[in-house]
Amino acid sequence: MGQPRTYTLYELEAESGFDKRTITYYISMGLLPRVGRRGPKTTYPQEFHDRLMFVKRTRDLQDDGQLRAVTLNEIGEVMRDLSADDYGALARGERSDDWIRELFVEPDWDTSGMAAEVATDYGDIPLGRAVDRTDTRSARMASLRQRRRQMRMRPEPSGKTFDWADAGDRSAPADTTDDAFGEQALDPTFPEPAAWSAELSLGSDRADDAELLERLSELSRIVQARAGVGAQSTSDYSGERLIRVPITDDIMLSVRNVPEGDAQLVEDLADLLRQVMRMG
Repeated sequence: MGQPRTYTLYELEAESGFDKRTITYYISMGLLPRVGRRGPKTTYPQEFHDRLMFVKRTRDLQDDGQLRAVTLNEIGEVMRDLSADDYGALARGERSDDWIRELFVEPDWDTSGMAAEVATDYGDIPLGRAVDRTDTRSARMASLRQRRRQMRMRPEPSGKTFDWADAGDRSAPADTTDDAFGEQALDPTFPEPAAWSAELSLGSDRADDAELLERLSELSRIVQARAGVGAQSTSDYSGERLIRVPITDDIMLSVRNVPEGDAQLVEDLADLLRQVMRMG
């Protein structure tokens, strides 16, 4: 039997259409497994490629209007329940678009009035995780709702930072530290994440409309400030970074130049916007 196929970062970028920084962000969110910090000759295993193809197919369906708006948190939820065989079959073209759509149950917005959930701890997804394939759609929905309830009951983490993985070539300035990308370039007078993350976290407490709008205003200012810092630190790159998060099927939040270490802030801002749209 031959050696398992591996891929270079260039090949992954060419097949997926995602650039290095986007792929690295997906690693940090737990959508892709970590492979270590090695450098420009790093190669990535077959399942890394196949998982990336799942994200690509999901995003392509969404961009084409064939899938409802889903966040990276929701994609991560679904990916936890898939096996290496599922990813391989999808990458070989053996899974239909309907199969992908079936994986994404509609979120439960009803009557509880609870704040929209934010997954705060995805961690690393191990390769080759086996799952029970006998789950029905209704069982999947029940499982997801149970997991979301458990997330809402978790104590708020204090000052947690992402464990950022390197996705290959480390020649770019922002990839040369062990922190989130280029933290040394951030404005030292701006509060560190630990100072405001607990205060701004959506958590599980119900807020009245005035408090919700105040949080939205404050988080918007923080995202704007972080984008300004990111713009100053991208002068050595060939292009700017764009983060897109769906609010609804027809509305997309797009933010330029936010440092990758602060990308979760954009997801949080999108969640607040969804809550504001449901006010009244």
